[in-house]
Amino acid sequence: MEIYKGAKNSIKGPIIAVIIITALIVGTLYLLQLTFAGILVSLLLFMLWMFAYKGIILKITIDENRIVVVRPLTRTSLRLDDIVFCAVHGIDENSSLVYAFIKKKAQGITTVRGIKPVKPFEEIIRIISDEEAKAELDVNFNMAAKIPVAFVEKGEELKDIILAKVSENQNKILYKKKY
Repeated sequence: MEIYKGAKNSIKGPIIAVIIITALIVGTLYLLQLTFAGILVSLLLFMLWMFAYKGIILKITIDENRIVVVRPLTRTSLRLDDIVFCAVHGIDENSSLVYAFIKKKAQGITTVRGIKPVKPFEEIIRIISDEEAKAELDVNFNMAAKIPVAFVEKGEELKDIILAKVSENQNKILYKKKY
């Protein structure tokens, strides 16, 4: 099991934002008490709090079977066998975000979450491996699981490991179907 700790410079900003927003929520509830305006303003501030909270990544662990993204109050686990393919979005030179598209059951077949035409995931892997057929897929990146490798130390190394393991799983599926 490899552990990639959250980068201090990426944790510092969101933690400060969470503390300030929490203080604003408490202050609003104290000053306006439990009136409609106080509750409405507090709910709007809580929405901002959720966005700041998602930016706090304490660590990401990866082993042979799964990837675990650890935040202060939650833990998200992804099985590597369930990841059909990944897309990488480069934020800047040395940091990126990995979009992992996961298998799901739909209409009696196992398909990929975030791909519009409902096709079996084996067929989607074949389409992805074919350069000319990639344009046929309607991909919705909002439905993908996001792995924020930019927020951890040695994020590029983690990205390479994830992509290698997903590629290995794709090759197993393609090889198994050919023979």
